[in-house]
Amino acid sequence: MDEIYAMLGATGSPQTLPVVLQIAQGGTGNSTGTATKLAPAAILGFVAQSGGVPTGSIVERGSNSNGEYVKFADGTLICFMNPQGNPSIAANAFAAFGPYGTPVNFSSNIFFVSAVVVPNSSNDTYGVLTSYSLSNNTVGFVFRNGASAQTFGNIKILCVGRWF
Repeated sequence: MDEIYAMLGATGSPQTLPVVLQIAQGGTGNSTGTATKLAPAAILGFVAQSGGVPTGSIVERGSNSNGEYVKFADGTLICFMNPQGNPSIAANAFAAFGPYGTPVNFSSNIFFVSAVVVPNSSNDTYGVLTSYSLSNNTVGFVFRNGASAQTFGNIKILCVGRWF
């Protein structure tokens, strides 16, 4: 048993183990406490980068009049939008809608966009035919209607891309 304690850095008689067990000895090397190293302030806050290297927190969450967003330190950006208003569309028509602003700018106009539209009066629609980015901070979609003219007021848009 003394050999094992000695290997782990024990000293004195009787042998006592060190407060911090080094990594080479199978420990964590943590002398300040895990709770301090993983403090909430370091996880949730402002995400930043310098030259592509994360310098801020791990996750940033926020919202503004355009919607909500979550930024991650690795550069991933997710935006949720619920544009207000009741756009209308004629019977047997299709139309482009937008631009709708994103709550945060993407690094380019290359990002994923998905739109869902719920009509107010009839489900006789073909729905969203395509959704797309117009720029690094605006999106649009094309909707095809069925035999009844109608409005729709519940629009949900999800965007996923990069902020740097």
